[in-house]
Amino acid sequence: MLDVIKQYFDNAYFMAGIHQVQELTTALALMTMKDNGKAVIVLNTHIEFDEQGRIKYKRAFLNWLYKHYHVRDIINLDSTIVTKDKNKKQKKMLILVNGRKTKPTYNTPTKENQPHLADVIVSFYELWERFKENKIPMIEIMIKQLKIAKRQYEK
Repeated sequence: MLDVIKQYFDNAYFMAGIHQVQELTTALALMTMKDNGKAVIVLNTHIEFDEQGRIKYKRAFLNWLYKHYHVRDIINLDSTIVTKDKNKKQKKMLILVNGRKTKPTYNTPTKENQPHLADVIVSFYELWERFKENKIPMIEIMIKQLKIAKRQYEK
């Protein structure tokens, strides 16, 4: 596994630990994406900033991601808006990826230049507004999926 990380992921040893299986799986999946492909990554955390205004958790993975891919947005999601069980509040983060960079460059966000990344979406309306801001392609399909999820949530 370390050979794969060394060869394909810029020696990103942050993916080698037992708790980083999700990041490694995500990175491997992104490698199969076309250069102009699109992806949504779901992680079990939220963006939070530290005292210096840098991303607090999953920083190494997000640095790698921002270096190699065009990250359109990161959305912190209160998972209770998509589940019936209000007692199982979990942190979920949606990362919207819009293709691979031709030349890797760092542009990882900070609290100073993208403070909205720490906001937590707690309703379908807020999620819808965030998607509209991003002008997501195939919006008609997303509308149908959100309506289905809303009906299931209301049951």
